[in-house]
Amino acid sequence: MALSARRSCGDYRAGMRRSGTALVAIGVAAALAGCGGDDFADQSAEEILAAAASEMSDLTSVRITIGLVGDGREAGSDTQLAADGDCLGTFGFGDGVAEVRGVGDEVWIRAGDDFWRSFGAGDDEAALEAVRGKWLPFGAEPEMMIGGTCDLEVSVGELVDEIAEEEGDSGFAVDGTEVIDGESVVRLKREDDDGETFGYVRVEEPHYLVRFEGPDGDEAGSVNFSEFNEEFEVRAPAEDEIVDLRDLGG
Repeated sequence: MALSARRSCGDYRAGMRRSGTALVAIGVAAALAGCGGDDFADQSAEEILAAAASEMSDLTSVRITIGLVGDGREAGSDTQLAADGDCLGTFGFGDGVAEVRGVGDEVWIRAGDDFWRSFGAGDDEAALEAVRGKWLPFGAEPEMMIGGTCDLEVSVGELVDEIAEEEGDSGFAVDGTEVIDGESVVRLKREDDDGETFGYVRVEEPHYLVRFEGPDGDEAGSVNFSEFNEEFEVRAPAEDEIVDLRDLGG
């Protein structure tokens, strides 16, 4: 069967993770110093980012929306995910779009023909027919792109931990305030050879990181965080809605 999903999804996740990490990592990088002062927007960029890193580390659930452009192709995802492994959302690559569901340590995806063609199905009509309208199970291991999409530790926790190592060297400066989705945010700006990158952190407590926008270029994109600690419902697909690639001849 031509659906080499493990290899291709791994490649896709590597690109998404690399670009997403670059965007979020730049922003969450901050000293683990305490936040002082009564006016949050008057603090330094490092103190503001430190507060955001602390708040993001304590999340039990969040919605993450990613939009990326790399090598002339668009990729993105819109997922709600919880610390217990539950997740619900969509992700896409080029013209292909897939749904994702996760319950505990089980993850499934259901995708259209364009998505599978992006990952090697080509003109294999028999393969496409076998998976059309069906949910495919994938492991929830972070090494798998789809599993990592549903892993709060991967999507937020590891990034915060990784960035904390760059203590005091984020390169950001406070660049005023604005309103996003009805909430006041501090705008942080970084300028380097790649262009301008912006981060946005809520003024009111809890001081969540709500958006990052990367510089225009070959791998431009944005990462948005919302629906912090909000509950959502997801159910496992019915047995007759599931097909396993291993049962299709691999």
